Amino acid sequence: RSHIREDIPIVRLCKEIGASRRQLEYAFRTTFAATPLEFIRALRLNEARRLLTTARANGLSVTTIAMDVGVNHLGRFATNYRLFFGESPKETLQRAGRS
Repeated sequence: RSHIREDIPIVRLCKEIGASRRQLEYAFRTTFAATPLEFIRALRLNEARRLLTTARANGLSVTTIAMDVGVNHLGRFATNYRLFFGESPKETLQRAGRS
């Protein structure tokens, strides 16, 4: 979690923990019911949502928040966010602004 903003190649992660890609993916699927990349995506989306709910008070934009959590492709971020939470990042931001 402390490296959420970084690009984390699976090969690097495997090397760091001394496991093969297959071992790592099996462990993640068994423990989290997700691949390592899906897990990282979920962490980033959840962190983005947390930041979006306080973004108005902090003067942050959707783009700034996406970049802050390590997103490189804004269109994909918006699509994944909608699939994950059922609303766009902009809708979350606007709703938080009304609170």
